[in-house]
Amino acid sequence: MTIVGVYQLWQDSGMSYADILFLQGLFGLFVLLLEYPSGILADRTSRKNLLIIANVAMAMGSVIYSLSHTFELFVVAEFVYAIGLASVSGADNAFIWDSAIELKTEEEATKLLATGNQFMMFSAVIMMIVGGYLAVISLELVFYVSALGSAISAGIYFLAKEPNRGKIEKSSVILKQSITKLKDRRVMQVIGLVIILGVSLRVAFWGYIPKMQKYDVDPVYFGYVLAGANLIAAFAVQLVRNRKSIGTLEMMIYSTISLVGVFLFVIDTSLIVVLIAISFHQIARGTIRTIQAVQINKAVKSEIRASIASLTSSIVSGLYLLFAAIIDWKQYSLDDTMMLTTLVTLCIVLLIGLLSISPKSNNIEIND
Repeated sequence: MTIVGVYQLWQDSGMSYADILFLQGLFGLFVLLLEYPSGILADRTSRKNLLIIANVAMAMGSVIYSLSHTFELFVVAEFVYAIGLASVSGADNAFIWDSAIELKTEEEATKLLATGNQFMMFSAVIMMIVGGYLAVISLELVFYVSALGSAISAGIYFLAKEPNRGKIEKSSVILKQSITKLKDRRVMQVIGLVIILGVSLRVAFWGYIPKMQKYDVDPVYFGYVLAGANLIAAFAVQLVRNRKSIGTLEMMIYSTISLVGVFLFVIDTSLIVVLIAISFHQIARGTIRTIQAVQINKAVKSEIRASIASLTSSIVSGLYLLFAAIIDWKQYSLDDTMMLTTLVTLCIVLLIGLLSISPKSNNIEIND
């Protein structure tokens, strides 16, 4: 909901595209430092309590942004947001997965995660449009409404029931098991998918508004475009939701779709090309997001689910920070950034393929 408002706030404060990516790189650093410890905390104690803390932090981050007009204050707001994101990452999917298994079966848990992703994306369609209109009325209003939404989410988690599950008391044991699990081919492939989500498509996402500004799109329509993007991602989830299994070849197809989308940002010649590129990004986002969420939960035991998800996200946050720092250091233009992103995505697609060159290659099982 805050995307249109926060981007306009950054631009009104004189930030360039490189500055914005650098700010997001700092955000990535904060998440990198906080995410894995919060994952261990979620597995050792209560995922429910951590999710409450996460939503309270995101509400506070929105309030801080409503009062901020300088880069330094933006960094403070991003740090508070990072506490929220780091706390929710891994804990949310693990909470849903274990709750579903306690009530039903693993197959139902898989379907529930896919349905949850669709619900989130359909909801974002409405919120993006509302956020776009609110940004035209008042940038501060966007953040206040967003803060209210996060506060309501915290209340919902407060009323939730913590599912029964196994726990490991020692952080050192969780750390050892998580690192060992990184050798699993399925987890390595998921890391590749998460890099596409957390680096390639994230960098491309921050180029949406500058690309539309290039073709003089009225700011009031930014929310509609972002809403449409989420609508495409929501429908794309259906491509994997009812599949019995998804192999490496199909993972590469979805990854390649993101590759083509990013490359179209390099060669765009009209607004239509930009919109097609965004569509490709969102098809990849919807499918890859669902695949990686299900696969992480299938690949590891309940005791370390949040930790391994957080560790994976930490790795990606570190890579995004490095990527953003290079762009800021070199002061790359948007087109140069997209070309570099295209090359990175190409390498990841090839890596996912190489990980499958073995008769023992693991497939991702997604049961209806």
